Amino acid sequence: MLGHTTRLGARVACVAIGLSLPACGRSDAPTPSDGPDEARNVDAKAPGEVATVGPFEVEGSKMYADPRDEVITPWLKKGVWEPLETALFRSEIDEGDVVVDVGANVGYYTLIAAQKVGKTGQVWAFEPDPDAFEILRRNVELNGYDNVQLVPKALGAEPGTLRLYRHPTNRGDHRVYDPGDAREAVDVEVTTLDQYFATRERVDLVKIDTQGAECTILAGAGETLKRHDDVRVIMEYTPQYIRQMGADPGACLSRLDALGFSFYEILEFAQKKAVVKTDLQTLRARYPESKDDYTNLFLPSRRQLAAGGGSGSSGAGSDDE
Repeated sequence: MLGHTTRLGARVACVAIGLSLPACGRSDAPTPSDGPDEARNVDAKAPGEVATVGPFEVEGSKMYADPRDEVITPWLKKGVWEPLETALFRSEIDEGDVVVDVGANVGYYTLIAAQKVGKTGQVWAFEPDPDAFEILRRNVELNGYDNVQLVPKALGAEPGTLRLYRHPTNRGDHRVYDPGDAREAVDVEVTTLDQYFATRERVDLVKIDTQGAECTILAGAGETLKRHDDVRVIMEYTPQYIRQMGADPGACLSRLDALGFSFYEILEFAQKKAVVKTDLQTLRARYPESKDDYTNLFLPSRRQLAAGGGSGSSGAGSDDE
């Protein structure tokens, strides 16, 4: 997800949960580098404002990007980021859905969701970093998406204020705990999913990519997850970061399991790209807290699974990288 360096390998086979996803093309190139024209295409703003590069055509929308970002921006210039997860994300959104993008960054998934939900749907994009939020706002405005609600806040277990520690060149790796590498930090306002969606009738898909704060955010979303049995969740899972944040990654997964969720791993970096069913024991063994590694998880609709739909293996194998 955003912030982690993508290690894409062979041709992507986009297959998930018994559902063939659109072909994702090749992803075996090294991290793209700026061409001479792209490097000059920087919109330098007045002092105190945010510089951008672009706009670029990305997954059907136009996007500005942060020229300081050495991880995400090169891929946005090429038009796609995380092709397997992108295909899964698209497949889980219907017209009229309510999608929540937590850790929206400059809006890659927000813009995709805005296309898919249409005029009758709604996208809520939460992004606490002031610079990323400004680029996110410009991107939504650039595309004329009036079905997006932008929220310049972090999410957590309870409302309040936190320090956001910002990475200078990996702008998707900001964290709401101090990783100990002398980062610049800013104060950000915090709310909870339960507080924000207490009176809303539906929440269909929640994407959470927050560099270790995922379980803290889910701790503030218990009532929302209980109330909406059709909600799907796509989340980053980095046990080492979750522990550094002060949460227990194993207990976090156990709480989701107790709510009736099933777990599927998005194998973006395997030789055979697929979304395959997994379980708590496998995840704990494969991603111990001592290892600086991560994966992305898909938790499908409990209502759909109870009705007998959407379950089973992808049939695409689960070869590790």
